[in-house]
Amino acid sequence: MTSTRRHAWLCGVVLLGALVVTEGTTRAEPQWLRLSWSQDPSSSLTVSWSDASGPGRAEIRHDGGTATPMDATQQDTGTSELGVTYQVTFTGLSANTEYEYRVQSSNVWSSWHQAKTAPAPGSCAPFRFVAGGDSRGEEIPWVGTYRESQWPDVMTLVASEQPLFVLHSGDYVRSGEKAEQWVTELSDLTTISADRPFFLTIGNHDNGPGEGETAFFNALFGYPTDGPDSTEDYYSLIIGNLQVIVLSTETFDMDQQISWMDQELTAHENQVDWTLVMFHRPIWSSGAHGGNDGDAPRAEVMVPVLDAHHVDLVVSGHDHDYERFHPSLGGYGTPRQILPLSDDGGSRGVAQGVVYIVSGGYGALVNPLFSQTVEGSAVAANHLHYIVCDVAGDQLTLTARDLGTQSLSSPPQIEGDLDHVVFEKDQVHCSNDPDAGIDGGPDGGVDAAVGLDGSVADSGSGDAGVVEDAARGDAGAQGSAHEPSGCNCRATGTGPSLWWLLLALFFIMLEYRLTRKRHNR
Repeated sequence: MTSTRRHAWLCGVVLLGALVVTEGTTRAEPQWLRLSWSQDPSSSLTVSWSDASGPGRAEIRHDGGTATPMDATQQDTGTSELGVTYQVTFTGLSANTEYEYRVQSSNVWSSWHQAKTAPAPGSCAPFRFVAGGDSRGEEIPWVGTYRESQWPDVMTLVASEQPLFVLHSGDYVRSGEKAEQWVTELSDLTTISADRPFFLTIGNHDNGPGEGETAFFNALFGYPTDGPDSTEDYYSLIIGNLQVIVLSTETFDMDQQISWMDQELTAHENQVDWTLVMFHRPIWSSGAHGGNDGDAPRAEVMVPVLDAHHVDLVVSGHDHDYERFHPSLGGYGTPRQILPLSDDGGSRGVAQGVVYIVSGGYGALVNPLFSQTVEGSAVAANHLHYIVCDVAGDQLTLTARDLGTQSLSSPPQIEGDLDHVVFEKDQVHCSNDPDAGIDGGPDGGVDAAVGLDGSVADSGSGDAGVVEDAARGDAGAQGSAHEPSGCNCRATGTGPSLWWLLLALFFIMLEYRLTRKRHNR
């Protein structure tokens, strides 16, 4: 080798080494972005992320406009694997509006991500969400390695549905006290959680170490703390004309949670049309664990409250299968009435009772042996799956996507639908605010103006685009008897009712006639 070629070769080695060192020391973006709503879903967005210690910031903008920056709060998880949880809550946002946000920690900014606020409370604006549960991996016996489930592939399919938000009914990890398992699962979560709010329920595998604020669940996620225990273990959300209540069958006093749920349902009964209650262990189930496992859901106390408030859907996990029950009333202390929907072979109509659903098909090992054994079971299968829910005024369309039987050699794919059912309402309680409903445009009747007050939430802790047409594909609201903009709305305190207007008109006419009579005299 000549001296000239040797010199060129040495320079190349030095340059390559410099590039490797530079690449190895380049700071990665902040980790595991997790959107949620910890305050009003229609006017706020909460983002949590993880990193090493140091200051954190986030900023948000609308339609490429000027970004509004905010400083993040910090909570140390006490482990080097999970590091520090950073959190910012943007408030003063417009309802049903898309934004862009990014976060910064360790002096590195993330990429810009999409996010969307919810429709205004009581609004008839359509939206889609996805529900399911039991995505945890498994610890391999004698090896000790934690193996991921098929949840990462399921998430990709869920993201393709373009939901406004995603619900998870629990068992996200195998052992909640092990930080390394949260690391494994959080590393894949961004597929969903960076662009749409993700809400996790505590399952019997998720809690620890300790309870409440000492648990990884609480440190990592940013949910409301509106219950009497001021904990993120159970919470309530109003999303358009839907109320979502999440309970914990694993932590805190269940009777107190049920009492709080009773109060929440009462407080919002004239504001929403649809109610969904979610907790991990099911009331009714034909699966391996069965219904009311260990009396954790406190079924004898819970069922009368659900019946009294005409709750529409109760979604649980725990059993790794899909099972939807016909609407029912009673049970657990009183005779149970099974009340199938009236139309299309029990797959469409106004429910006269509570619809209980077990959905444990997000990726954990499914129940190998399964058959419908509990009275009232309508549709069931031990397949991987998730549930697509389209809310459009007086209709809620539920479609369970069939991802087939479990395979350890190939990723799950949509193989059709396990279930499709349309729930209807005789009347709905939509807001009279014209901007809360649908104006026929793609924005769902939302003003383009943006309001940001620059405040930040100190407590505990979008959507890349909710489907503009809630009837997207076969999961949409099909064949509605009502126009989307009408949806049988009635006044809910947002303005004078028709009866008051008629009464006022009567007194005006009476006064007019009396005045004329006095004048003629």
